[in-house]
Amino acid sequence: MKDSINIKKLLPDLSKLQEISAKALFSVRGAYDFIINKLSFTQESGLLIMGAITGILCGFGAVIFDASIDLVYDIFFVLPAHIFGHESILDLRFTWYTFYIVLIPALGGLMVGLLNRYFERGRKGEGIPTVIQAVAANGGYIKWNVSILKIIQAGLSIGTGGAGGKEGPIVQIGSAIGSAFGQILKVPQDK
Repeated sequence: MKDSINIKKLLPDLSKLQEISAKALFSVRGAYDFIINKLSFTQESGLLIMGAITGILCGFGAVIFDASIDLVYDIFFVLPAHIFGHESILDLRFTWYTFYIVLIPALGGLMVGLLNRYFERGRKGEGIPTVIQAVAANGGYIKWNVSILKIIQAGLSIGTGGAGGKEGPIVQIGSAIGSAFGQILKVPQDK
């Protein structure tokens, strides 16, 4: 009969984890302070952990963005086809509503234009070049409201068949999350 393995000996001492406060659970800054102060990590290790968390959140953001494009596509391309008794809008051949396929990207462009007109007054930004400029000249500071609006616009445009790719908006998502973490944690610009 083999000796049983004592699992407690294999695990690190987790007694400090019992000191987690509500602040550490519900705020990024509190979590960072907990990692640095209570778990005795160095600042570099704490930043590395927060960087990993940022990366995970960016991945979730990319998945949510991709799902939102699929949702917009389904609303504009699949749902109307089902209303007319077809599987896909591409099955609607040689009928008057096939022109709908041409109108969908135009409608998406109109919605993006209206968002630009009424919600983006005076704000500039072209995706990746804006991110590069923010990192190079502005210490990594990126405004959240601009990023969210750009992401919504990109989802509408791509989902309705407009030209563009997913990579730029995903970079915008990641940079906005990283910038927000940096601002909340008051990370020095050189980090």
